[in-house]
Amino acid sequence: MRFRLIADGGALLDEGDGTAELAGGALLVTPHNGAVLRVAPADVVEISEPEPYTVRLALSDGARLELTRLGHMRTQLLAELADARVADTERVLLLDGVGTPETFPGAADGAPAELRLYDDALVVVPTGASPRSSRTRSSVASRPTRPGTPSSWTSPAARR
Repeated sequence: MRFRLIADGGALLDEGDGTAELAGGALLVTPHNGAVLRVAPADVVEISEPEPYTVRLALSDGARLELTRLGHMRTQLLAELADARVADTERVLLLDGVGTPETFPGAADGAPAELRLYDDALVVVPTGASPRSSRTRSSVASRPTRPGTPSSWTSPAARR
Protein backbone atom coordinates (compact mmCIF):
# COMPACT_ATOMS: atom_id res chain seq x y z
CA MET A 1 0.00 0.00 0.00
CA ARG A 2 1.16 3.54 -0.75
CA PHE A 3 -0.13 6.67 1.00
CA ARG A 4 0.05 10.43 0.57
CA LEU A 5 -1.03 12.98 3.19
CA ILE A 6 -1.77 16.34 1.57
CA ALA A 7 -2.43 19.57 3.50
CA ASP A 8 -5.45 21.80 2.90
CA GLY A 9 -3.37 24.11 0.69
CA GLY A 10 -2.01 21.23 -1.41
CA ALA A 11 1.41 20.84 0.22
CA LEU A 12 2.63 17.26 0.56
CA LEU A 13 2.95 16.49 4.29
CA ASP A 14 4.00 12.83 4.12
CA GLU A 15 4.11 9.94 1.71
CA GLY A 16 5.49 6.44 1.51
CA ASP A 17 4.82 2.74 1.51
CA GLY A 18 3.27 0.90 4.43
CA THR A 19 0.14 -0.82 5.66
CA ALA A 20 -3.38 0.37 6.43
CA GLU A 21 -5.83 -1.25 8.82
CA LEU A 22 -8.74 -0.46 11.11
CA ALA A 23 -7.65 -1.16 14.68
CA GLY A 24 -8.69 0.21 18.05
CA GLY A 25 -11.55 2.19 16.49
CA ALA A 26 -9.31 4.14 14.08
CA LEU A 27 -7.68 3.89 10.68
CA LEU A 28 -3.98 3.25 11.20
CA VAL A 29 -1.56 3.94 8.36
CA THR A 30 1.78 2.45 9.35
CA PRO A 31 4.63 3.59 7.09
CA HIS A 32 7.70 1.40 6.63
CA ASN A 33 9.65 4.45 7.84
CA GLY A 34 8.18 7.18 10.04
CA ALA A 35 5.39 7.75 12.51
CA VAL A 36 2.02 5.98 12.41
CA LEU A 37 -0.87 8.09 11.11
CA ARG A 38 -4.03 7.59 13.21
CA VAL A 39 -7.31 8.82 11.76
CA ALA A 40 -10.48 8.69 13.84
CA PRO A 41 -13.47 7.70 11.67
CA ALA A 42 -15.43 10.81 12.79
CA ASP A 43 -12.62 12.97 11.33
CA VAL A 44 -13.30 11.59 7.85
CA VAL A 45 -15.59 14.07 6.09
CA GLU A 46 -15.78 12.26 2.75
CA ILE A 47 -14.62 9.03 1.15
CA SER A 48 -14.08 9.04 -2.60
CA GLU A 49 -12.36 7.09 -5.32
CA PRO A 50 -11.07 9.76 -7.73
CA GLU A 51 -9.40 7.19 -9.97
CA PRO A 52 -9.21 3.41 -10.13
CA TYR A 53 -7.44 1.81 -7.17
CA THR A 54 -7.21 5.11 -5.25
CA VAL A 55 -9.16 5.82 -2.06
CA ARG A 56 -9.20 9.47 -0.95
CA LEU A 57 -10.26 10.49 2.53
CA ALA A 58 -11.12 14.16 3.03
CA LEU A 59 -10.40 15.01 6.66
CA SER A 60 -12.12 17.52 8.92
CA ASP A 61 -9.03 19.77 9.08
CA GLY A 62 -9.01 20.11 5.27
CA ALA A 63 -6.19 17.63 4.67
CA ARG A 64 -6.56 14.64 2.33
CA LEU A 65 -5.22 11.13 2.80
CA GLU A 66 -4.80 9.13 -0.40
CA LEU A 67 -4.34 5.38 -0.27
CA THR A 68 -3.26 3.51 -3.39
CA ARG A 69 -2.15 -0.03 -4.28
CA LEU A 70 -4.49 -1.53 -1.69
CA GLY A 71 -5.12 -4.67 -3.74
CA HIS A 72 -7.76 -7.03 -2.37
CA MET A 73 -7.84 -5.01 0.89
CA ARG A 74 -9.59 -2.10 -0.85
CA THR A 75 -13.13 -3.45 -0.58
CA GLN A 76 -12.70 -4.67 3.00
CA LEU A 77 -11.08 -1.41 4.12
CA LEU A 78 -13.84 0.69 2.51
CA ALA A 79 -16.58 -1.38 4.16
CA GLU A 80 -14.93 -1.36 7.59
CA LEU A 81 -14.18 2.36 7.38
CA ALA A 82 -17.75 3.19 6.33
CA ASP A 83 -19.19 1.18 9.24
CA ALA A 84 -16.71 2.70 11.71
CA ARG A 85 -17.44 6.24 10.45
CA VAL A 86 -21.15 5.86 10.99
CA ALA A 87 -20.77 4.32 14.44
CA ASP A 88 -18.13 6.85 15.56
CA THR A 89 -20.00 9.86 14.20
CA GLU A 90 -23.25 8.71 15.77
CA ARG A 91 -21.47 8.27 19.10
CA VAL A 92 -19.72 11.67 18.93
CA LEU A 93 -22.73 13.65 17.68
CA LEU A 94 -25.40 11.61 19.49
CA LEU A 95 -27.25 10.98 16.24
CA ASP A 96 -30.07 8.84 17.43
CA GLY A 97 -33.61 9.23 18.58
CA VAL A 98 -36.34 7.87 20.79
CA GLY A 99 -37.43 4.32 20.06
CA THR A 100 -36.24 1.75 17.55
CA PRO A 101 -35.74 3.22 14.08
CA GLU A 102 -37.42 2.06 10.91
CA THR A 103 -34.68 2.01 8.24
CA PHE A 104 -35.11 2.62 4.54
CA PRO A 105 -32.76 2.85 1.59
CA GLY A 106 -32.72 6.32 0.10
CA ALA A 107 -30.57 9.20 -1.07
CA ALA A 108 -29.33 12.48 0.37
CA ASP A 109 -27.92 15.24 -1.80
CA GLY A 110 -27.77 12.80 -4.70
CA ALA A 111 -25.76 10.17 -2.77
CA PRO A 112 -27.03 6.77 -1.62
CA ALA A 113 -27.99 6.80 2.04
CA GLU A 114 -29.72 4.91 4.80
CA LEU A 115 -32.69 6.76 6.29
CA ARG A 116 -33.45 5.99 9.93
CA LEU A 117 -36.84 7.18 11.13
CA TYR A 118 -37.10 7.36 14.93
CA ASP A 119 -40.15 8.50 16.91
CA ASP A 120 -38.64 12.01 17.17
CA ALA A 121 -35.91 12.25 14.52
CA LEU A 122 -34.88 11.42 10.99
CA VAL A 123 -31.21 10.44 10.76
CA VAL A 124 -29.66 10.36 7.29
CA VAL A 125 -26.52 8.24 6.93
CA PRO A 126 -24.96 8.78 3.48
CA THR A 127 -22.31 6.33 2.34
CA GLY A 128 -19.80 8.99 1.29
CA ALA A 129 -20.43 11.92 3.65
CA SER A 130 -21.19 12.66 7.29
CA PRO A 131 -24.48 11.64 8.92
CA ARG A 132 -26.89 14.35 9.97
CA SER A 133 -30.09 14.51 11.97
CA SER A 134 -33.33 16.40 11.54
CA ARG A 135 -35.73 16.58 14.46
CA THR A 136 -39.22 15.81 13.22
CA ARG A 137 -41.21 15.64 16.45
CA SER A 138 -44.32 17.44 15.21
CA SER A 139 -44.42 16.09 11.67
CA VAL A 140 -44.03 12.45 12.74
CA ALA A 141 -46.62 12.73 15.49
CA SER A 142 -49.25 14.37 13.29
CA ARG A 143 -48.82 12.33 10.12
CA PRO A 144 -50.36 8.87 9.79
CA THR A 145 -47.85 6.27 8.59
CA ARG A 146 -47.89 2.64 7.65
CA PRO A 147 -44.93 0.88 9.31
CA GLY A 148 -42.42 -0.54 6.87
CA THR A 149 -43.48 1.47 3.83
CA PRO A 150 -41.25 4.42 2.95
CA SER A 151 -43.84 5.67 0.43
CA SER A 152 -46.19 6.52 3.32
CA TRP A 153 -44.29 9.72 4.12
CA THR A 154 -42.75 12.50 2.12
CA SER A 155 -39.39 14.19 2.51
CA PRO A 156 -39.20 17.80 3.73
CA ALA A 157 -37.93 18.80 0.27
CA ALA A 158 -41.04 17.34 -1.37
CA ARG A 159 -43.33 19.34 0.92
CA ARG A 160 -41.84 22.71 -0.05
